Amino acid sequence: MNNNAIFEYYNAIKTGKETVSKKVEIFYRYITKELQNKKSKYYFSEKKANHAIEFIEKYCRHSKGKWAKQPIKLELWQKAFLSCLFGILKKSDDLRRFQRAILFVARKNGKSLLSSAIGNYCFTADGEGGAEGYSVATQREQAKIIWNESRSMIKKSKVLQKRVKCLVGELKFGDNVYKPLASDSNNLDGLNTHFAGLDEIHAW
Repeated sequence: MNNNAIFEYYNAIKTGKETVSKKVEIFYRYITKELQNKKSKYYFSEKKANHAIEFIEKYCRHSKGKWAKQPIKLELWQKAFLSCLFGILKKSDDLRRFQRAILFVARKNGKSLLSSAIGNYCFTADGEGGAEGYSVATQREQAKIIWNESRSMIKKSKVLQKRVKCLVGELKFGDNVYKPLASDSNNLDGLNTHFAGLDEIHAW
């Protein structure tokens, strides 16, 4: 665990370098203790965690403002969040422990940016054949905010642009597809979702 952002982040919390809520502190304290317990049902895969982190920092780019076209440089809390999502696996079957995550951050702190980058990773590099990804909100225009950010990231990346087809209402990567959906859509039945980014859930 020489390159584990979870442990690094919790150490920063303990030493006061990072200021977080009590719930966040409790969560990371629990996770670090669990990963140190040899009898735990879960283990940390540095390879899996870093695959997601390195994809985002190498291939995803800012699409707006003064940082437009610049590579995304993830902060420590973002790396720890991604490490929990993609790096903590069950010993019994190597499946991810966390299938769902909820992230609360203040406005203008990169929530849509991170969600869009995660969407692009799950859609193109997560090793899922025929993956279906969706950006979801109560209204279609809201759902398109994260999806449009994902599309803009792809257009700013020479590597992704060559491999992903950017259509009017969907992104295609081989047999994989990524679309925006609203809760009032007529196409919600029969979805085989690999990834869903749910925006503004307080409005749900």
